[in-house]
Amino acid sequence: MQGKTGTSLIALNAAEPVLRRQIAYWFALAALAGMTLAIVLLLRSRVGTAARAIGDDEAAASLGARVLRTRQAIYVLAAFGSALAGVAWLASAITFLPRTNFGVQWSVLMLFRVLVGGLRSLPGPFIGALVLFGLQELAGDFGAWYLAGLGAAAGLCALFLPQGLWGALRPDKPIPATTPTPSNQLGRITP
Repeated sequence: MQGKTGTSLIALNAAEPVLRRQIAYWFALAALAGMTLAIVLLLRSRVGTAARAIGDDEAAASLGARVLRTRQAIYVLAAFGSALAGVAWLASAITFLPRTNFGVQWSVLMLFRVLVGGLRSLPGPFIGALVLFGLQELAGDFGAWYLAGLGAAAGLCALFLPQGLWGALRPDKPIPATTPTPSNQLGRITP
């Protein structure tokens, strides 16, 4: 059935709703674990080393990093992960609404997860997703105010926590060195 109400996913309606939700949940969990493992393995490989060397600057090519190959490998892995996420999400839906399912809010929510959780870290997006889920559960009923709150939280994290929550809470964070001030230099004799 097609129309303004969306496309009905008749093949998925053949399964019991509880069974379909359980299968979708376990598939999504397995896809998440598999993609996390793939990302960890990629980061520990030569491609990961080259990706860190390249960053946003292609000058690493002069050191022997294969920029195009590295970016292709990362792009393919990201596309595969996006496809898995789409399959998991679609398997949990009963209808498909193209106008709402491909809206800009999906990109905004992804950016929120990364900004709030932490850039350039593996746990950061997971933390951002937990924060987003918590905010959706607590303040989702406030409508537009909820979205304004998400924007304010992302903006505050970008300004005051540039490495996100994980960067602020990271256990291996280096302790900042104390700078000499007149109060802690009293009594010192300089040679």
